[in-house]
Amino acid sequence: MRWQDLVLAAGSLLLAAALVPTLRSSHKPALWTCLITAACLTVFTVVYGSLALWYSTGTTALTSGCWWTLAYQRHHMRRRPSVPVSPVEPTG
Repeated sequence: MRWQDLVLAAGSLLLAAALVPTLRSSHKPALWTCLITAACLTVFTVVYGSLALWYSTGTTALTSGCWWTLAYQRHHMRRRPSVPVSPVEPTG
């Protein structure tokens, strides 16, 4: 095991942990931000795997998955009506 693998894995794990509040929040980053970040991290995951940096591969895949999840959430936010529908009040 190389020390670089541990450093990269720790950094990626911290980034994934930092995304947890955003994943749970109703406020999401822009869709293009999510897509570009997720795509880049997916490429990094493949590169780390090809270099046999297995801890980095796993934690970067986790972080990439968080960004893909945010992209999915943001995409579905765009499909919902922006004005909340008020409940129908009973008459009489």
